Amino acid sequence: MKCTRKNKAAFFVYLYLTVVGLFLISLLGYGIYDRLTRASAFDRSGITVTATYVGGRVLKASSRPERPPTFRYFGQVQFLVDGRTITAEAPVSLEFHRKVEPGDEIQIRYLSGEPMTVQIDPIHETREFGMIWLIVLFLAGCLVYWLVRKRLPKRTAAQPRPKVIRLKLKQPLPGWLKVLSVILTLLALASLFTISIKIRYAVEAATYQTIGWLSLPLAMIAMFLPPALIVLSNVVLLRVVASRMAKD
Repeated sequence: MKCTRKNKAAFFVYLYLTVVGLFLISLLGYGIYDRLTRASAFDRSGITVTATYVGGRVLKASSRPERPPTFRYFGQVQFLVDGRTITAEAPVSLEFHRKVEPGDEIQIRYLSGEPMTVQIDPIHETREFGMIWLIVLFLAGCLVYWLVRKRLPKRTAAQPRPKVIRLKLKQPLPGWLKVLSVILTLLALASLFTISIKIRYAVEAATYQTIGWLSLPLAMIAMFLPPALIVLSNVVLLRVVASRMAKD
């Protein structure tokens, strides 16, 4: 009886997870299809012109009390097509919204035959497309990790666990090393919100024209390089000093 109840409970849990998973996969598939369709349309029949930036508007996307509000930014441009003045708008990033002023001349693309469909900030659209792929890669990584964890105990049950070699120190670490380690840790955290952000946008802008949406994953990797290098140097420094103290 207990086994039957457990089997029913497990069945409903797996059914719920399957439904949620299929729903998320459908949303991701629609997002990828929509972005690919729009990107390919501009690559196939997009016409580049110089337009005048009219201004931008801010749309409040969500306003839940328990969460900070999120906003979407749109830019409006005017340009000439066959002697006609066209006014159109498209999504832009927060950086673009703050940087570009009304009256500035910018390069945009519009679809041949559909001049109202424009692309004002291509890096922003590529960033959104890259975020979708990052979610896909994250879910795929979780699935692979679950499959490996499920099969790993069967293979390693008979194998002994490796012994962890711990350094035995005769005296505590020096004070200067502890202070330096704290400073390096704080520098790693600070770099994540300062230089890392600048590196991310610089790499994304420099590689967008050549590799497209792949510029976002590359920029995210470059973003974590400064704090990762600082943390690594901190660990190496602690390890070297501790090893020398253990030998003495």
